Amino acid sequence: MLRHPDERRGSVAVPDPEEPLGYCVLIPAESNLPLMYYLGRMAEASGHVVELALGPADATVVIGYGEACRYVGAAPGVWIAPDFRRPEVAAAFAGATGPGLVVGSLDDPGWDRAAAARLREFEVLTIPGVDQRLEAAGDPVRSLEVAARVLERARALFVRLA
Repeated sequence: MLRHPDERRGSVAVPDPEEPLGYCVLIPAESNLPLMYYLGRMAEASGHVVELALGPADATVVIGYGEACRYVGAAPGVWIAPDFRRPEVAAAFAGATGPGLVVGSLDDPGWDRAAAARLREFEVLTIPGVDQRLEAAGDPVRSLEVAARVLERARALFVRLA
């Protein structure tokens, strides 16, 4: 691991870019979703270099949120809140193979439990009582508990991919 100065968070550990396990891309790269930030950190901790300039086809792991889940076939990854109502997202998942982690909320109008159940080679985590951002309204502690569940499952996926 290398130490890398980060103006916002101080010095952080990052994998050696000379010998990464692979490259991870976050889509959208500029998400304000805290879970996306922590998933990127989990990818780094597992030896992937998070590279925001890469496209999904150039990555070895993709972390996608919302409509970005249309890239599900590009690489293994973590797919947060796919909107199965969008034809391009539904079609991408219908033809995709894993491995991957797909996470959605029973309270998200775009989550299709039946479509998620048909996914093969994907681990599916369905969480009740949270919104599309996987956050519990007015309950930051519950939101953090949900994020921890997702991060544990993502860590297991990254270990399998190593």
